[in-house]
Amino acid sequence: MIDPTTVSMIRDFVAIFGVIAGFTYYVLTVRSNQRNQQLQLETRQAQLIANVYNQMDTPEKAKAVNSIFHMKFKDFDELKTKYIDNPEDETWNQALSIIIMLEGQSTLVSENLIKIQQVAKLLGGFIVRFWGLFEPYKQEIRAYLEYPRWASETEYLYQEILKYKETHTNYEI
Repeated sequence: MIDPTTVSMIRDFVAIFGVIAGFTYYVLTVRSNQRNQQLQLETRQAQLIANVYNQMDTPEKAKAVNSIFHMKFKDFDELKTKYIDNPEDETWNQALSIIIMLEGQSTLVSENLIKIQQVAKLLGGFIVRFWGLFEPYKQEIRAYLEYPRWASETEYLYQEILKYKETHTNYEI
């Protein structure tokens, strides 16, 4: 016959091993869920950055960029006369289209939905050159359009790319 204390000890060991097995299962499940969530986050970020690139990878955007980079003006008055107030020229509308897209990208960066590193590598040189055209006139444009936040997110994105460049010496714009 089995001693009652032995039965009690066996029952306690089974209970302890059951708790250990349950805890181990719980820990493994939590870790697996964390890995899956990280993979989902990385996949969403990849999709967002692919959308950034796809917005620029069209013949219309290429034409717009080409027109914008060929804009010639010596001051705000000439910018206003030749482009902003000229319905015959589509270049200003093309620039606004690019700004709207960059405003969206900036929001994704500022909300940590995509990393500045990704935007910098994909569009950094373009953004720096693009904003370089309008940055000297931003206050005048904002006042003229009566829109104090005009392109403010684009400006933020430009500043973040410059910060990224400062901290990543192997990154060239």
